[in-house]
Amino acid sequence: MEISRHVIIGRKIKDRAPGIIRNLGSNEKENAFLITTGASQGSLMYILSLKESEHDFYQERGLRVLGIAKSRSEARGIVRRIFEEADRAGALGDMKRFLEEY
Repeated sequence: MEISRHVIIGRKIKDRAPGIIRNLGSNEKENAFLITTGASQGSLMYILSLKESEHDFYQERGLRVLGIAKSRSEARGIVRRIFEEADRAGALGDMKRFLEEY
């Protein structure tokens, strides 16, 4: 997985985020969630637990990590923030492209 240059780190996990990023692929015991780009036509983004993110399906899709959160609730807040940034940039009509460049 590639890390977005604008990755958003949730407040509740900010002190552990560097280690999570450094160890992507071997964090299965860590309780955190990744917000990634989607891998299919109908999905713009995924919220995945670190354990879920290790599945071959996700590993082979070239997903980009857009955010890291402590909980699903915090992850939803990050997704909302990404949409708000896209709205301010006038990019809601082409979210796929916005996320590719994020």
